[in-house]
Amino acid sequence: MAGVIHELLREYGVEERLGYFMGDNASNNDTPVRALADEQVFGDHHYDAQEHRLRCVGLVINLVVKAFWFGEVDRTLLQDTVIVTHDTMAEWRKMGPWGKAHNITIYILASPQRRQEFLHMGGGTILQRDNAICWNTGYSMIRSMIRNRDAVDIFCLHHSDLLEENRLSVDDWEQLADAVSILQPSHSATPHMEDDFAELHNILVELDFLRATFINVLQKYQANPHLHIRRAAAEGIVVLDKYRELYKALTVCVAAVVLHPAYKWEYFEVAVDNL
Repeated sequence: MAGVIHELLREYGVEERLGYFMGDNASNNDTPVRALADEQVFGDHHYDAQEHRLRCVGLVINLVVKAFWFGEVDRTLLQDTVIVTHDTMAEWRKMGPWGKAHNITIYILASPQRRQEFLHMGGGTILQRDNAICWNTGYSMIRSMIRNRDAVDIFCLHHSDLLEENRLSVDDWEQLADAVSILQPSHSATPHMEDDFAELHNILVELDFLRATFINVLQKYQANPHLHIRRAAAEGIVVLDKYRELYKALTVCVAAVVLHPAYKWEYFEVAVDNL
């Protein structure tokens, strides 16, 4: 890969003008940057490959939220199917309240008769289903569940033969609402950090804001460590902190914040200390 990149740089005549490499988070993307630096492709001056290696922040956010949403559950075991059985429901319930929400949603959507029954019970809109790949589908599902909470509870009572273990308790509903508080800013930040107007100073600021949402959830459920959302938030923040430290180690990211008139050094002296 390093050879191909070198040829492209030479073709465009930008070998000694190149500043930073942007790539996804796969570790093998570090290798060509180091190889090119070792060969002094960028000139005779020292080129620190680690310092000049940027990562796609949209992908970082995606990894963080996947850790929160799926946790240690093996997603290959989560069958995306409309066939609802006790076994498939049991697998999804390992994801806590949002696993239950998935089971209820799939059960309702599995037939036209159940969809109509749900609407007749007061469902304002039909529920949106999630899948085992994209966490943002789960975000949409939870929002639609919360909007139709009364109808969901009534429907589960009428179908207790299969949905009894999936009924959402008061604690479950509260956890779903707090999950939205984490997923919503992540959902908004992802396209914002990937568009043409994404700026370096926003990387650390955005990650610190997302971290604050995780901290709020951890603090709220400090006395209830057994609840699923607290474990999920702990798993998400581990991944977030890993990449946050990588960004903080990059001079260019720190400098971008310091040079921004809205933040300056005070951001690191005040705001970060409160996280």
